[in-house]
Order: sequence, then structure tokens, then C-alpha cells
Amino acid sequence: MAGALPKENPYGAINPPIVRSSTFTYPDAAEGARRFAVAGGADGESGLFYSRMENPTVAALEQHLAKLEGAQDCIATASGMGAIHCALMGLLKPGARIVADPCVYGCTHTLLHKLRAWGVEVVECDTSDPVLLAKAIGKKVDVVFIESPMNPTLRLVDLRAAAKATHAAGGLLVVDNTFCTPLAQRPLELGADLVVHSLTKGINGHSDLLAGAVLGSKDLVAKARDWRKDAGAILDPDTAWHVLRGAQTLRLRVETSNASAHHIAQMLAAEGLKASHPLLSSHPDHAVAMAQMPLGCCVLTLDLDSEKAAMRMMDRLKVFQRAVSLGGYESLVSHPWTTTHSAMPEATRRRAGITPGLVRLSVGIEPVQDLLEDLLGSLDRRPVVRAGAKTKGVRPMKVAPRKA
Repeated sequence: MAGALPKENPYGAINPPIVRSSTFTYPDAAEGARRFAVAGGADGESGLFYSRMENPTVAALEQHLAKLEGAQDCIATASGMGAIHCALMGLLKPGARIVADPCVYGCTHTLLHKLRAWGVEVVECDTSDPVLLAKAIGKKVDVVFIESPMNPTLRLVDLRAAAKATHAAGGLLVVDNTFCTPLAQRPLELGADLVVHSLTKGINGHSDLLAGAVLGSKDLVAKARDWRKDAGAILDPDTAWHVLRGAQTLRLRVETSNASAHHIAQMLAAEGLKASHPLLSSHPDHAVAMAQMPLGCCVLTLDLDSEKAAMRMMDRLKVFQRAVSLGGYESLVSHPWTTTHSAMPEATRRRAGITPGLVRLSVGIEPVQDLLEDLLGSLDRRPVVRAGAKTKGVRPMKVAPRKA
């Protein structure tokens, strides 16, 4: 792990300083030569000389994230896609073979297909089906890339089974844990080799910056660190400090948002709407959710059957804000068909379960009653939350009109 931090912050400060220096001095020429000779090494202990390699504020964030995820090491990057790029490029080479689901974040899907031009074999399969995943992996694989929950369909992957099949074929399992955060799911403990995060989302939680992270063993993170060095993809110290500040409230935000998302999904499903959330008993991967992410996630989906109905519903919302992203303190609504996944071929989207009527809802920390009232009031035919309605694990909620 990056070791540029002093044991205690200067002046007894509760928070680490923001070190805005691009370059660092060394006591003599011999020490400078030593630091350059070991720059980008596996342990990240070369000593400070240039902030594209290491920075004390970035190192403070990396150490905190490694503790959260239970990882030996961590690198922070300039965005979530930067993290995925550094992780994969550190593991792949021309002729390598990678298995992934077609239902992943749109830019991840694009990146995977760009790898084909670089000579990487990209195999797509339904990773939520252990049998199909094992078949796609076959007897030899280099990397299996997993999103669980998947974006935006919320299908899940049995990470233990995926790790077992991947390792049996000599490969490495990389898991995007952005939707859950380390509080709700621990991929490394379930057998993953590397975890990636878009820190932009739940870990920062305030929708005010871009950042990413790669976490895992020292040896594997070192490969990503080396790629980050040459790509210039390190996080800047000011942003690192803000992510670290956001992470201090992670538990409060995640527990509130995840519980509200589950509650809303239950209430909508009880009214016959096509709501989906991993903790709903009707979810096809509910058993997997209860085994590996019982705290759930802050995202649910609602399928309104047509693009026109989805757009109408979104335009009527007053509390939910129309924007992409997720995991912030505010509630957001997006339409994957026309935004985040619009670059995917239509046949691929439909095969992955991304339909024109699908709306993705990221639940924040607003009063859950306000959010449910907002959703119900946005529908063409407003359901009535019946006084006697019963949903598993949550008491019926009386929805009062929102105050002007």
C-alpha cells in the first residue's frame, strides 16, 4: 500500500492535509536515484518524488478504502472508468480471453469491445446463470469481469461460484462493486481477485466529483498502479480529500438509502407494478442476494412497458431528479435505453433485459414517504396504497399528500 503518510497528521489534525505539490524534494542525489529506480514497484513504497506516482493525500484515501474493502492494497484513479481501464489493462495482453455479461454499464461495454481491436477475445454470456458462465469460461480464461448487481437490470452473480469457475480455468475474477459499496458486499471475501469502484457514486455520496479505485492483493494492484502511472490516471489530492470526507458518512447514507429503496420496491410491487430490487422475494436472484448482499443496494427499477410511458413518468417527478449516476444523497431517475446504454445495439440491450420502458431509480436519503408519493403521483394511472396492503418484511405505509 502507498506508504507516503506520516503516522499522525500534522498539528494533531483530525483530517489529513491536502498536499497540493506536483513534485517533492529528496535529501541527496543518491536518494533521488533510489526513488526513481523503484518507482511504481509492487509495494508503492518508493518514496515521494512526483504526484503522478504517489501523493500523501491520495495515499490517505487509498489506505482508508483498503480497510473498508478488506484489501491488501488500493490505487485511486481519476474516475470509475479509469479504475476499470487500469485494472483490465494491467491483466490483459493481445491474445488474452475475457468473459463478461453484455449487461454492464454502457461505457464498460464499449471499453470491452474496444479491447477486441487490441487482440483480446471478448466472450459475452449471461453471468447470472452459473452453468452458462462456467461454459463460457471453459478450460482457459484470463479474466472474468463481473458487475453484481448488473447495471441497470439488477441481476446478480453468485460470486463464490464465479470465483471457483474462474480460478479452475486459470483466470482472475474482477468485480465492480459500485452498486453495493464495501458495506453491503465483500467480493474479495467471496473469492474475487480485484474489486473496482466508481468512487463517484456511493462511497463519495455527494454527486460532486469523479473518482475510482482498484483494490486487491499487492501484486495485482501493482499491475494496475503501473498502468495508472503511464496513463496519468491518478486522482488529484483535492478530489481525494473530498472522497475521504464523503466516505466518513458512508454507513449512515448507505443504510438509509438501501432500506428506502427496498421499502419503495416492496410498496410498488404490492400495487402490481413491475418493480425490481434484489431483496424482493420475486427477484430471480433473491437467494443470491440474501447470501452475499443482505443489506441490498440503493437502486431499484420500474418497467412501464414503453419508452413514452417512461418519459412521461420521469417528467412528472418533483423529488426525484432527472440525471444519470447513483449513490448520492439525492434521489435520481434515469432512462438507460436513451442515455447510459443507448450506444449498445438494440438487440444487445433487449437480450440483456434493458427495455424501452425501464426506468432506473437511485434512492437517496430524503424521507421515504416523500419519495413514494412522488413516484405514485407521476404515473399515468395512479395506484392507491391500500390500507390493508401487506408486503414481506415491511409494514404498509400510509402515503400522505406532499406539502406544497
